Amino acid sequence: MRARRRRRTRRLLQHRQTPLTRWADRIQGDGLVRRLARTPEAMGILVEAAVRTLRALPASPPTSRATFAAQNLSGAHALDEGTPLASLVLSGIRCLTGFPDGSGARWRREAWASAGLPKDDLSSGRGATRRRTTEQQ
Repeated sequence: MRARRRRRTRRLLQHRQTPLTRWADRIQGDGLVRRLARTPEAMGILVEAAVRTLRALPASPPTSRATFAAQNLSGAHALDEGTPLASLVLSGIRCLTGFPDGSGARWRREAWASAGLPKDDLSSGRGATRRRTTEQQ
């Protein structure tokens, strides 16, 4: 079963020995996909969505993650922090861009930005600045 999933993922990638092929082998070998998806059916759907996303990266021109998700996936929240798809895509971004391993919110923002998906204006603090300015008047 594991070998069949690997062959299916390789077919999706249509390349041999690319960063994404190594990523696909790693995520299936270390159990990341299995932990995120929990069922074989969900695994297939999750990997297909991740591959489709990674093929569209890096985003040029850079765009917010929500806008990119709305244009390329099932909706603006498809790549929200903590979703299985966001976790899987973030691991693929590290392989595509060579972004170093790390942890924490700042590291995740920088990793997404390395693939052309910076934080959007509202959640990056500009909206909060505008609210503070309005409250001070």
